[in-house]
Amino acid sequence: MKNLVILGASRAGKTTLARKICEIYPNYHLINGDSIRSAFQKTLPQNNINKYNGAGMKDDFAKFCASYFRNQINRNKDYFNYIFDSCDVSVENALKYFQNDDSIIIFLGYADIGEKEAFDNYRRYENLNDWTVKRTDEELLFHAKTWILNSKTFKEDCLKYKIPYVDTSFKREEVLKTLVSKLLLELPN
Repeated sequence: MKNLVILGASRAGKTTLARKICEIYPNYHLINGDSIRSAFQKTLPQNNINKYNGAGMKDDFAKFCASYFRNQINRNKDYFNYIFDSCDVSVENALKYFQNDDSIIIFLGYADIGEKEAFDNYRRYENLNDWTVKRTDEELLFHAKTWILNSKTFKEDCLKYKIPYVDTSFKREEVLKTLVSKLLLELPN
């Protein structure tokens, strides 16, 4: 079975997609980049791996996560497969650190909508455990502006490097359902 690396914009549906795959294939284990970033931020703040795009986020975070991901795959290849999801890895770093014959890399984003539409999607798809619940509308509108720009960069870079990019701007649930169906054909080895 192939392992899966789901990257892209914050709130684009990466974890939702990962969880859907895990429901279908219980032997898949999810490694969440947000949790790794949060652990670094709380325990090793001097490394500048944080949600504020510290210096450690440029390269060290992707390098660490890919090493951890690869280590888990190698240690458990006869038992489990893995899905890694994160909004903190560029297309270039995905290719540099995560690309491997036993893994599929895919990016999600929302390059085709405006700030208000992105904000509406944040609120529509949030649940009580999401960080968005604790943010003001103004904070989320600023977040949307940033991640729409990042989505456009992901989309351009994915096209340039021939990495799959899926836009979840519209009908996100339907798009993710279709994507799950496509991935189910690629994941089995």
